[in-house]
Amino acid sequence: LQVAVEAMMVAELCDFDVVLDRALDVAVTKTALGLCAIALSHFPTKLEEDTKIMNESTSTLSKDARTSIAFRIGKKQILVDAITSLRARLETLSK
Repeated sequence: LQVAVEAMMVAELCDFDVVLDRALDVAVTKTALGLCAIALSHFPTKLEEDTKIMNESTSTLSKDARTSIAFRIGKKQILVDAITSLRARLETLSK
Protein backbone atom coordinates (compact mmCIF):
# COMPACT_ATOMS: atom_id res chain seq x y z
CA LEU A 1 0.00 0.00 0.00
CA GLN A 2 2.86 2.40 0.88
CA VAL A 3 4.47 1.88 -2.56
CA ALA A 4 1.17 2.51 -4.33
CA VAL A 5 0.64 5.76 -2.40
CA GLU A 6 4.21 6.92 -3.14
CA ALA A 7 3.80 6.06 -6.83
CA MET A 8 0.57 8.06 -6.92
CA MET A 9 2.33 11.04 -5.31
CA VAL A 10 5.15 10.90 -7.86
CA ALA A 11 2.63 10.71 -10.71
CA GLU A 12 0.81 13.75 -9.33
CA LEU A 13 4.05 15.68 -8.91
CA CYS A 14 4.96 14.98 -12.54
CA ASP A 15 1.56 16.18 -13.77
CA PHE A 16 2.17 19.66 -15.20
CA ASP A 17 -1.58 20.28 -15.36
CA VAL A 18 -1.74 20.45 -11.56
CA VAL A 19 -0.76 23.86 -10.19
CA LEU A 20 -0.66 23.94 -6.41
CA ASP A 21 0.76 27.43 -6.00
CA ARG A 22 1.32 29.44 -9.19
CA ALA A 23 3.95 31.78 -7.73
CA LEU A 24 5.87 28.88 -6.22
CA ASP A 25 5.61 26.86 -9.45
CA VAL A 26 6.98 29.82 -11.44
CA ALA A 27 9.87 30.29 -9.01
CA VAL A 28 10.76 26.58 -8.99
CA THR A 29 10.52 26.36 -12.78
CA LYS A 30 12.74 29.42 -13.24
CA THR A 31 15.27 27.98 -10.79
CA ALA A 32 15.33 24.62 -12.58
CA LEU A 33 15.64 26.41 -15.92
CA GLY A 34 18.58 28.44 -14.64
CA LEU A 35 20.32 25.39 -13.22
CA CYS A 36 19.97 23.53 -16.52
CA ALA A 37 21.34 26.54 -18.42
CA ILE A 38 24.30 26.80 -16.03
CA ALA A 39 25.03 23.07 -16.33
CA LEU A 40 24.90 23.32 -20.12
CA SER A 41 27.21 26.33 -20.13
CA HIS A 42 29.92 24.43 -18.23
CA PHE A 43 30.63 22.12 -21.16
CA PRO A 44 33.68 23.20 -23.20
CA THR A 45 31.89 22.54 -26.50
CA LYS A 46 28.43 23.09 -27.93
CA LEU A 47 26.06 20.22 -28.71
CA GLU A 48 26.31 21.02 -32.42
CA GLU A 49 30.11 20.85 -32.29
CA ASP A 50 30.05 17.42 -30.64
CA THR A 51 27.51 16.15 -33.15
CA LYS A 52 29.65 17.42 -36.01
CA ILE A 53 32.74 15.73 -34.56
CA MET A 54 30.87 12.43 -34.23
CA ASN A 55 29.50 12.64 -37.77
CA GLU A 56 32.72 13.72 -39.48
CA SER A 57 35.46 12.05 -37.45
CA THR A 58 34.04 8.68 -36.46
CA SER A 59 36.72 6.71 -38.28
CA THR A 60 39.59 8.71 -36.76
CA LEU A 61 38.33 8.75 -33.17
CA SER A 62 39.32 6.09 -30.69
CA LYS A 63 36.58 3.98 -29.13
CA ASP A 64 37.07 5.84 -25.83
CA ALA A 65 36.81 9.22 -27.55
CA ARG A 66 33.61 8.18 -29.37
CA THR A 67 32.12 6.89 -26.13
CA SER A 68 33.07 10.07 -24.30
CA ILE A 69 31.61 12.34 -26.98
CA ALA A 70 28.45 10.23 -27.23
CA PHE A 71 28.02 10.48 -23.45
CA ARG A 72 28.57 14.24 -23.58
CA ILE A 73 26.02 14.56 -26.40
CA GLY A 74 23.49 12.58 -24.36
CA LYS A 75 23.98 14.76 -21.28
CA LYS A 76 23.66 17.94 -23.33
CA GLN A 77 20.56 16.68 -25.14
CA ILE A 78 18.89 15.90 -21.81
CA LEU A 79 19.63 19.45 -20.62
CA VAL A 80 18.39 20.99 -23.89
CA ASP A 81 15.18 18.94 -23.69
CA ALA A 82 14.69 19.95 -20.05
CA ILE A 83 15.18 23.62 -20.94
CA THR A 84 12.63 23.33 -23.74
CA SER A 85 10.10 21.68 -21.40
CA LEU A 86 10.71 24.18 -18.62
CA ARG A 87 10.26 27.13 -21.00
CA ALA A 88 6.96 25.63 -22.16
CA ARG A 89 5.97 25.19 -18.52
CA LEU A 90 6.75 28.86 -17.80
CA GLU A 91 4.68 29.90 -20.77
CA THR A 92 1.77 27.80 -19.52
CA LEU A 93 2.06 29.24 -16.02
CA SER A 94 2.10 32.79 -17.43
CA LYS A 95 -1.36 32.41 -18.98
